[in-house]
Formats: sequence, C-alpha cells, structure tokens
Amino acid sequence: MNTHTIKCFLSVAKHLNFTRAAEEQFVAQSTITSQINAMEKEIGAKLFIRNKHYVKLTAAGECLKKELENVMSLYEKALLKAKQISIEEGSSLRVGYHGPVDWALLPDVLSRFYQDHPNIHIELQIAGWGELKEMLIKDSLDVIFIEKSEIENMPEIEQRLLFREFACLAVPVHHPLASKSSISAQDLDGVRVIMSNNQFAPISLSKIHYRLLRAGVDMKKATLVSKYESAIAMVASGLGVSPVPRSFRRFDNPKIVYIDFDSTEVYLDMSLAWRKGNLDSSIQVFIDTVSNHEWK
Repeated sequence: MNTHTIKCFLSVAKHLNFTRAAEEQFVAQSTITSQINAMEKEIGAKLFIRNKHYVKLTAAGECLKKELENVMSLYEKALLKAKQISIEEGSSLRVGYHGPVDWALLPDVLSRFYQDHPNIHIELQIAGWGELKEMLIKDSLDVIFIEKSEIENMPEIEQRLLFREFACLAVPVHHPLASKSSISAQDLDGVRVIMSNNQFAPISLSKIHYRLLRAGVDMKKATLVSKYESAIAMVASGLGVSPVPRSFRRFDNPKIVYIDFDSTEVYLDMSLAWRKGNLDSSIQVFIDTVSNHEWK
C-alpha cells in the first residue's frame, strides 16, 4: 500500500462514487477499481459494498477511512515541515525597530518566532524611525516596525497596521505629578515638557507634535531635543517631563515613573513595513507571525 493507493481509497470513501474519485485523482476509473481491489486483497477484507445503484463503506472500510485520514494528515504535515525547513535553512532576516530594548515586548515575539523557525538567522537594529525608513529603502533591513504616517504615500513600501497606542508621560520620581494616576494637558501648565524634535522622523514626529498641541499641550514652550534617549536622560535628571508612547515605558530606572496621559488625541499607529515585491520566504513567514500576534 502506498500514498497513491490511500488517496484513491479516501476519494472513493468520500464520494462513494468511483467515477468522481477517478476525476478527483486524475486517473482512469479502472485504475481506481484496481487500487481498491488490491487494498481489499492485501487487507483480506471487503472495504465497500457496491452494486449498480450505490457504493457503501463496510465496517472495516469505515475504520480504515478514519485511520488513514489521520495518517495522511500527519504525512502532509511532515512534508510541509520538511519543505519549510529546506526553504528556511541558511536564510536570514534583518529586523529594525525604535525604542527601548524591550519595546512592545518584541523580544518575546522574536523568541517565539525563533523557536518556530530556528533555521532563520535574525539580526536586530535599533534606530530612529527616519533612519529605519532609509535603511529599508537602501536594502539594509528587510522589515521594520515604524509609525504608520512616516511611510504613507511611499509606493515602494508595503505595510501592515499592527496596533494603535496612546501616550504616557515620563516623570521624575520626586516631581509633584509623580503621585497622580493620570495627567491631563492642564496639569502640564507651567511644567517643562521635553520632546524629540522632527529631525530624524519629520512626518510622524510632526504629527505627534500636532496631536499634543490639539490635546492642549503648549508645544511652543516645549524643549526639543534630537533623540528620545536624550529626553529620557533629562527626565531622569529632574529637568522636566516627556510624552512618550506607552510601549516605550522602561521600569529599570528608579528615577522615572510613567503616568498615562488623559487624552485619546495623542496616539501612534504602529505598522510593520517591508519593500514592495520582496517575496523572500523568511519575510513572508515573519509578516504572518507578527500579524497574528496579539499586540497589547
């Protein structure tokens, strides 16, 4: 008995019709008949009751159908897994993102991906959104996590929206605002606000500045610095507070607490992006994995 014989048997068992089974297997009806006869001879039992009016499975045929369906399912899974390993073997994936090392619990996602696809070599790059975009365009990265608006209207880049997140404020631990459960725009009156400028991500950061302004934050008095890390360092030094995405929170610095900003006006739309037309199998597998992940 071989896989061809099993497929012929399962087709007849499904359709209870030799003609339809032959059509499904792209063989002559006589081939189907000979395969079934050979099976019955090998097993020593009738598998079908057949006459001019109907075809019906015997008890032995019902049992064999159930067991062989399981066998073929395992067989197909084994072939698929072996094929996937062959495709992935020796391939690499260059992934870029912006933020702290544990941004959006991404290391957990990457760890699970690596467990499922150990033959794909992963390289990580942390940089600003603008830098990531340029690296993607220049083929220095395969996929990037980036704020959606930074790559809108770029036909050479495809993206998939992952999640929307809102803002919080990094506050010095001894600041009067540090004891609040949430912070409003009114609470920031007279407070020094430190914010990244739009030098390295001109589109997305300009929109974030506008959203803060629309929420009631006086951005004209904000202190603008070149990088997110600089803003956080200034907060840790007690020089002011800084609006940051909630996924950028870090809990390893005892000098900073993070408090939610009480406004839905300030948000980020985070996307996964890749170059259009890039059909590398490792990229496609990564896109599927990330898209199916439940982002929080």
